[in-house]
Amino acid sequence: MPSIILIHHPYQHRGGEDVHVELLREVYEQMGHKVHSFPNGKSIMGTSNLAILRGLSSVELPKELRLVLESETDAIVHLHNIHPMPGVALLKYLANSDHRVWMTVHNHRMYCTNGLALYSGTQCYECRDSISSVRPILRNCNGDRKRSIYYALALAKIRKGSLWESAVDDFIVPSGYISGEVCSLDIPREKIHIIPHPVTIPASLLSGAVEKEADFVFLGRLSAEKGIKEILEIAEHFQSHRFCVIGDGPMAPYVAAKSLKNLEFLQGLSREQALEKAKKCRFALSLSTCNESFSMWPVEAAQLGLSSLVSDMPYSNWMRLENLPVHFVNMSSKPSMLESVEKILSEVSSSHVDANAVARRFSLRRYATELSQLMSN
Repeated sequence: MPSIILIHHPYQHRGGEDVHVELLREVYEQMGHKVHSFPNGKSIMGTSNLAILRGLSSVELPKELRLVLESETDAIVHLHNIHPMPGVALLKYLANSDHRVWMTVHNHRMYCTNGLALYSGTQCYECRDSISSVRPILRNCNGDRKRSIYYALALAKIRKGSLWESAVDDFIVPSGYISGEVCSLDIPREKIHIIPHPVTIPASLLSGAVEKEADFVFLGRLSAEKGIKEILEIAEHFQSHRFCVIGDGPMAPYVAAKSLKNLEFLQGLSREQALEKAKKCRFALSLSTCNESFSMWPVEAAQLGLSSLVSDMPYSNWMRLENLPVHFVNMSSKPSMLESVEKILSEVSSSHVDANAVARRFSLRRYATELSQLMSN
């Protein structure tokens, strides 16, 4: 049984990709694999000038990682976020090694510096269709000049050197939408495998009716692309309905400053506390303004017994295919959005959700089975 070298540079603000990698390690260990993690998670390498220069290097690998790669020649190397370290150097090394290499694609960062395919609040695919290290630097697409420079140079170097294709044997994607994005970069379709992420909640929350305390709930990172501004516009319009926002992030001060009588804002809750609170609401809100590779929140909400209001965008089509209990909201304009919500409220008084069926579909066991099938290919 091969060992696993799991490579993921944790994000400055913990997000869904970090959660997924933690779950993935658990899956591999339950499958009986020995797992080496890099970095070890005890520290997060920042964007110091030295880290950026090393990440852009084509030759220098961190000594700790090189030793593991050289000693575990039969291991499967499973990549996630590789920036800024080990960065380009890792792909260069793997392109010339005998390791079997997998990469889980969590966002658009195979071609987009900010990972969102978003510029000035609108979808942007210019760097997908035309490689440029100048465009994202001039636009400062990351909102941080140093990060924009690093990602623009690193991605241009990777794509011009065809390092995605030469270094990675199999791309694991959680949805059909992101599969299409990877395929658009001239990655052969046979190298792309759709395996939805596992999403779990505490078993105690899967069953049992609870008294509803609010109508709508958002749980997650409070950032612009998550539709936070839009959620508050809905709350302001539907004053007779109760809203709950749970989470933290860059837009927390914006939410806190809103003095809406029908809005409850909660920060600092543990994940279990947040889910317990969310279970006491009628509908979940997942109104992203950009195309996401995969949205965990509607799956978590379904396991709590909630149906979700979801942006009607290309990325959300996988929810239709998975028969998740969702209602689609037209996000093209504020009037269209409010009209969609009004229509949903008039047509849906309550909904029955088979939480256990959703839990089985997105279980760790199901994910392990699909990874085993990929290993046997």
